[in-house]
Amino acid sequence: DTLSLLHSGRYGVMEPPASLPEDMEFDLVVMPGVAFDRAGHRLGHGAGCYDRFLRTFHGRIIGVCYEAMLFDAIPTEPLDLGADLVCTEKALYR
Repeated sequence: DTLSLLHSGRYGVMEPPASLPEDMEFDLVVMPGVAFDRAGHRLGHGAGCYDRFLRTFHGRIIGVCYEAMLFDAIPTEPLDLGADLVCTEKALYR
């Protein structure tokens, strides 16, 4: 069972282990953020955990935040990876 691999991380959020089995595949990642912009760019906590994981991920990425945390643009760096969609309590942004 895939969920049995998760453990409670630094902020109490369930996380996968540092290395996953070679044959494990994901189709979807739900990614929280401090803020997002309408293009799907994400402002995180600066640790780069999602960016490292997503470099080898080939599925759909959905960012999740409150509408108040959605901006027209946020600062990004070249290694920052964004979401395909951003979902708030009010709307879904593509």
